[in-house]
Amino acid sequence: MDSREKILGKLKVYKVTTSSKRKIVRPDIIKGSLEKFSLKAEQVGANVWIAKNINEAQDMLIGILTKLEGNIVYSTDPILNEINLFKLLRNHARGALEAAIDSVSNYKSSIYTYKVGITGCLYAISDSGSLVMAHSNNNEKLLSMAPEHHICILKKEQILENKYILARIIEEETRLPSAYSIITGISRNTDIMLPEVKGMHGPKSLDIIVIK
Repeated sequence: MDSREKILGKLKVYKVTTSSKRKIVRPDIIKGSLEKFSLKAEQVGANVWIAKNINEAQDMLIGILTKLEGNIVYSTDPILNEINLFKLLRNHARGALEAAIDSVSNYKSSIYTYKVGITGCLYAISDSGSLVMAHSNNNEKLLSMAPEHHICILKKEQILENKYILARIIEEETRLPSAYSIITGISRNTDIMLPEVKGMHGPKSLDIIVIK
């Protein structure tokens, strides 16, 4: 019997006589700081706007859009319904498409022609200035990556303290989406001569409107 067979033999008869004393400590769900989130998000290249209410968020959104050219695509999200995005864009003569009503094949082929993508998000993380997006069958991930400019609207209570709290919440979910994305700032890289290039792997700009 060689050494390998001896080891395998011992493993077959080995019995665990004591239980592990290791305990998994799940963090409490702590809401994050709006001020910290804003600071961290701006440090990684995002523009953060703080709105007192829905009406102010609408004004901020229009202000951002007036500085951006091109057509708009937006996701199906409760916060976008709450600010009545469709009516808002129509009243300001901006053409827009709701991603959910377009066919999947047409959407995937045309999404790169849109210049501005507007979404909500699932959560935000204050210690990194990140946005957390859950993706279903409406291609929200592509929507937040393909257009040159991404605008995200959320409420203050969606901000979590850190990624560990996010992990606990996801762990307790009974129905999970097809994917999650964590977006931290704008997409950027440096070429061989070291100048910074924005929009290498996603949008060139990220505007975040937080409603208090």
